[in-house]
Formats: sequence, structure tokens, C-alpha cells
Amino acid sequence: FAQGFCADTVFLTYTNKLGNAPAIPSRWVLRLRALLEAADMPQLCQSPADTPWAHWANILDKPTDFLPCQQPNPKPPLHRRATTFSATGIEKLLKEPYRHFAEKILHLRPLEPIDHQIGAAERGSLVHDVLESFIKAYPEKLPEDGQGILVDMFEKALSENIEDVSICAFWQPQLKRIAHWFISNEQNIRENHIGSQVEIEGDYSFEVNDQKYTLKARADRIDIFNDGHTRIIDYKTGVPPSFIETAKNFSPQLILEAIIAQAGGFKGITKAPVDALMYIKLSGGIPPGEVRFAKNTAKLTEVTTEGLSQLLARYQKIEQGYLATSAPARPEFDREYGYLSRWREWAHLYDEADSK
Repeated sequence: FAQGFCADTVFLTYTNKLGNAPAIPSRWVLRLRALLEAADMPQLCQSPADTPWAHWANILDKPTDFLPCQQPNPKPPLHRRATTFSATGIEKLLKEPYRHFAEKILHLRPLEPIDHQIGAAERGSLVHDVLESFIKAYPEKLPEDGQGILVDMFEKALSENIEDVSICAFWQPQLKRIAHWFISNEQNIRENHIGSQVEIEGDYSFEVNDQKYTLKARADRIDIFNDGHTRIIDYKTGVPPSFIETAKNFSPQLILEAIIAQAGGFKGITKAPVDALMYIKLSGGIPPGEVRFAKNTAKLTEVTTEGLSQLLARYQKIEQGYLATSAPARPEFDREYGYLSRWREWAHLYDEADSK
């Protein structure tokens, strides 16, 4: 010990719980416990009954006084503010302006977790990739054994991309149900259909108060019909937003894609009216899928175009900052950027991490 310091007593501690489950002591602790029991000193492995440690920990979490703070509201110079947005980026600016600030102005990205486990994101990517390949192979007419072909494609994708056999066994029946439902639904929605484009990129340039902006998007799928109209489809393996919510400008992605399409911004697709917007939910449960759609999108695109201009004009003013959330009635904090804003210090909301 430095400067001859020596403690009379040393406590070696470890947690009894990890999250909401009992913690497993390390092998070193187990070997030490076995050694002490063999030496007839088991009391050295037990915590004293009158330990104050839990009380000290509770005191740290319950300060007697504190200074209230406001949520962060950074106001960077106007020349640092973004002028190019993706359709999903506009949604982030609406819901979580501070996240937009961290991503696009500070250029911060969260690190991949060391203990990352395969989950919903990988499942969603797999479903999107397989459907992209299927629609590219059959853009006009469905094959005779569409269900069998799509099931085979899903099984091949599983074997090539997912090494965990337990996950494969869990996902396989879900993907099979998705394949059967998807083909049945395709037979219904392909009436007067002459072709589809998938994972197609587009952009649209416009001005707000003499400032040029560019809106970009990648559409999951755009269907083309024999009357010249188009339909934009977005696949969701999670819960898709409703068009009532979309009309309130919380999730305007599909409508922004419609604005690009009607301006002729998608490569390989001529300028044409968008007749319908459609979310296709693919859960693999019972039922395996669901369709949500909005027809006659002219009013939706008109309202959203006006709202987009108003939103961007607001951020042309230096006094407009990037709040952590612009919707107090429905606070949404993702784990990475929400913690970056230190929301637990000002939002006064329960955090599951507090119980761990």
C-alpha cells in the first residue's frame, strides 16, 4: 500500500442480483468459499448482519436537496444546421430534435454493444432482404408455387445468416406463416398491377425562405399500375404507425416518400400521382400479417408539404434549439441518445435501469 497504509479489515463484495435475476458468483469466489469452508472458517464468506451498505446505497439515490434542471436545448449556428434530410430524419427532428442534433451536427454514433444479441432488428432485416429478392425476381406476375418458393428463400436466408440454431428454430415457423400470408395478400393487391420497384432511392429539392433543402428517401417498394398511378409500400415487422398518427406528423415517412414520387424524384419511375400508401405488417404471429393503407393521398401530401416547410422555417431561427423531446405528452427516449441528453436528471420518469 502507498505510504505504508494498511487496512485492518478488507471486505470483498459482489452483487447478489443482476437485473431482476440472481447473480452467479465467479469461479474465483466459489473456490475461495470452498477453501474457507474446508479451513472451518465459513463465517468469513457471510455478510455481517448489521452491514450498512444497502442503507448507504439508498442514501446516494435519495439526496436531501437538488437543483432542478431544464432539458438540454442546444442552439448551434445556422450555418451548422442540416439542409439535407432523409424521410426518417424528418421524423427524428419531429420527435427527438436532440437526437438529430447529436447525429447530424455533432456527428455522434453509439458504439455497438459488446454483448449484442440477435433480435428484432436482425429479424426485420432478414425479412426485408428476402422480400426484396422475391419482388425483384417476380416484379410483374407471381410464380405458380409462390408460397413454396418464398418459404425456401426464408429458410436459405436463415441458414446463411443465423448461426444460433435455437433462434432458427424459433423464427422458422414465423417466417413460414409470413410467406403463406404474404403470397395470399399479393394475389389480392396486384390487381391492375404491371410491375414493382424495390429498395429504390429518390430525392426532392425545394426551397424554404430562399434556403435550399434536399429530401431523400429509400422506399421499400413502389408498385406501378396500368393507369399510370403508383402505390408506396413499407414493410414493418414491428408495430406500424397508424395513418391517424401520421396525419399528426409524428411518423410522416410514407407521405414524404409520396411527395418525392409525385415530383418524379425516384429513379426509374416517371412522375405520377400516388394513389395509395400502405403499411404491410409482417409479424409471423396469428394473424401473420396486417395491411394498413390510406387512399387519395393528395390531402395528406398537401398538409405534410406545408408542415415540412413550417418545420424547417422554425429551425432557420437561431433561437430555435434542439430539445430532447418536442412532444411532452408522449416522451420517447431511446437508450443511446436519450442517455446522452441525461434525461433522468430532468424528465422525472421511471427508468428500468434504475432497478438493476
